[in-house]
Amino acid sequence: VSDNGQVMLQAPVRAAGHTVYSLRVVDADNRLIDSAPLPVQVIDGHALRLHQLAGAPNAENKFTQRWASDAGLTTTRQLPTGGGVLLGDVASSVDARQLANSDLLLLDERSLLTLGNGGRARVRSALREGLGVLVQPRDALDTNHRQALAELGLRVDGGNRAHALQLEADKATPERLDVLRGPRAHTPTQPEAAPALQRWNVTTRDAQPLRHGAHRIGAWQPVGKGRIGLLALPDTHLLVLAG
Repeated sequence: VSDNGQVMLQAPVRAAGHTVYSLRVVDADNRLIDSAPLPVQVIDGHALRLHQLAGAPNAENKFTQRWASDAGLTTTRQLPTGGGVLLGDVASSVDARQLANSDLLLLDERSLLTLGNGGRARVRSALREGLGVLVQPRDALDTNHRQALAELGLRVDGGNRAHALQLEADKATPERLDVLRGPRAHTPTQPEAAPALQRWNVTTRDAQPLRHGAHRIGAWQPVGKGRIGLLALPDTHLLVLAG
């Protein structure tokens, strides 16, 4: 509530169109004091554009693609399989044009190095213009990986050992989970215990923490108009398999 009494409310929606919300005022014991209908028109925005690079196909690629499709994202990706074979969008090289046409660039530790000095320079320039970059290491980080991250604006230490992590089960209502999963998801919304994951022992010097509840699961840093982040969980696809 602002000083002049104005209130700003936010709520996720699943699709464009007309809908009617109900604004309810309750007391401390959740007893209804007053309510009023709140008609809303939801207008389609442009689909967010994800470009994914990885050192090789793996379970994370598969379920990230599935999540992006459910969430309505426009995706391009390049997944080398060896021997010159490339899965995904062959024409989607990481040049200035591709980066300018992307909202988020998703990398693993191998593709981070494969970019080379020139590729990372282009990514750094795109970051300054508003690109988001998320690095999700599947393998341990070494000095070269940490140096490459520093070139993009994120200084980290460690990342060479993994420890078990038990996340709290999501307490969201089934309706809220339906919204978060996206308009195209058809997964039953049944409460499940979160599976045990692994977390890299990454620490940062001046970056902002990325948290899930009480757990620190990564970090992010603003770079110009954009942001670079590191997700320290190498096996998030286990969350999907557990429902």
